[in-house]
Amino acid sequence: MLGSLGSTDTDIVATDYYPSVLENLKRNVARNLLSDGVRVTSKFLDWSTFCHADVIADPVFEGGFDVVCGADIIYEALHATWIKSCLERLLCKPSTRRPDPTFHLVIPLRATHAVESSTIEMVFRDDREFYREQEHVLEVKYKEIIVCDAESGKEGEEVEYAYYKIGWS
Repeated sequence: MLGSLGSTDTDIVATDYYPSVLENLKRNVARNLLSDGVRVTSKFLDWSTFCHADVIADPVFEGGFDVVCGADIIYEALHATWIKSCLERLLCKPSTRRPDPTFHLVIPLRATHAVESSTIEMVFRDDREFYREQEHVLEVKYKEIIVCDAESGKEGEEVEYAYYKIGWS
């Protein structure tokens, strides 16, 4: 998740569920971050519990974010639903100061996870009839299929990814 993009300083909050991943992230940031004005914090985040309104979150999550990025994070059918609920708390609402807060998502399109991948477009759709009481609803604004060489050594082997921009309606 990224915040404070309009200032000279940038705060990045990187999250994961697994403590070992967060420790590895801390080591990598300490070894490789050379830019002045960029601060990277790693925090534990459990989508399945954070999305509940009664969960008290770390204060770093309270201000909201202009940009949230996710990569290869949909591998169970409920993940898109949990992520949407988290984004409803984490992604800033549109305003004159923040005209287009966006969630950027990249997922590999694997045959073994086709059902799980399809949940993105089912969960992030503009369904105003269902969400009548809400002024803003998260929806897919843009989708692109990206095809890359798999670099496996096999001629012609490719990997497909779906790139989504998700924002408020």
